[in-house]
Amino acid sequence: MQTRQHELLNKKQDLQALTHAPRAREAAQTLGVTEAEYLALELGQSVTAVKMDALVSLFQSLHSLGEVMALTRNRAVVFEHHGVYRSPSIKHNNLMFLPPAIDLRLKVSQWRYGFFVSQGERHSLQFFDERGVASHKTHLTKASNTTAFQALTKQYGEETKYKALTFPAPDPSLTPPSPPQKLDLVRLRQDWRDLTNAHQVNPLLKRYGLTRPQAYHCLGEDSRQVTPVALKPFLEETVAQALPLLLFAPNGTATQIHHGTLSQFKQIEQWLNILDQRFHMHVNLNEIDQAWIVQKQTGAHQSQWTLELFDEAQNPIMMAYLHPDATAQNRLQWEKLIHTLKEVDHAF
Repeated sequence: MQTRQHELLNKKQDLQALTHAPRAREAAQTLGVTEAEYLALELGQSVTAVKMDALVSLFQSLHSLGEVMALTRNRAVVFEHHGVYRSPSIKHNNLMFLPPAIDLRLKVSQWRYGFFVSQGERHSLQFFDERGVASHKTHLTKASNTTAFQALTKQYGEETKYKALTFPAPDPSLTPPSPPQKLDLVRLRQDWRDLTNAHQVNPLLKRYGLTRPQAYHCLGEDSRQVTPVALKPFLEETVAQALPLLLFAPNGTATQIHHGTLSQFKQIEQWLNILDQRFHMHVNLNEIDQAWIVQKQTGAHQSQWTLELFDEAQNPIMMAYLHPDATAQNRLQWEKLIHTLKEVDHAF
């Protein structure tokens, strides 16, 4: 009798042999497993487990790979940056890499699985949370140092076998939490306006027991719901006007941030794509459930409108700000653009 590993591995190899082989995430869904388990099927072959208690040390050594591609994704959005992982720091339990090339906030304490992957000439490090969902990936490119990758694999890899690991079943549920039955709208709106920076938003929402969309429904003139398809003209105009942006792609255990202008926009079916030389972004319109423009305090007596996107479970999937280094003219262009986005009928 074949073991579960052998049965799944045979099915995986059948998928990989297809003319148009699916990507790992889609292939895992086809097999009914998490992406972490999908990779782990080849432990001891093309995959080596990472020593998860040495993650900080490993990331402090990633600069040795030279230029790589850093990838963070959620259900709807993928960010890919080319650059070097330089000078990480630890702040608020996050492992942080700061720009210019790669800007990351990594909650490595919430990661459960990590793998070195070598498939032919393709090499990567891939990390997953306790649900087996991808947190962050590092892909080597033609400019990367493969010898250094092999050295890291030897130093930070361990001979873990598939049967030694346990994996959860995939959880496709997207059920948003219920809002509180009673809510002091006047107090919430005043507390919102009393914020002095965007980092105070999450503690405020936690105090009220609200998701961001639930709160935004209650903010009156400080928020407006717009149609998800408004993202397309938004991107087209930010490209046309060369507006400097600050874009965030979170997934709960990692956030990747883009700084600067966008230049190459292309739509392919439901995917809106930015295909710049050192930055690629892919957004699946079908996975955007809500979109909001929101006025936030960014400093003493300063506020800014932002665009925020959410999935069906009301998880944030992307946030767009005007970059702090923007000119006064940029700020005028931004305000005009934000307020031309099409609103949802009967939004409240």
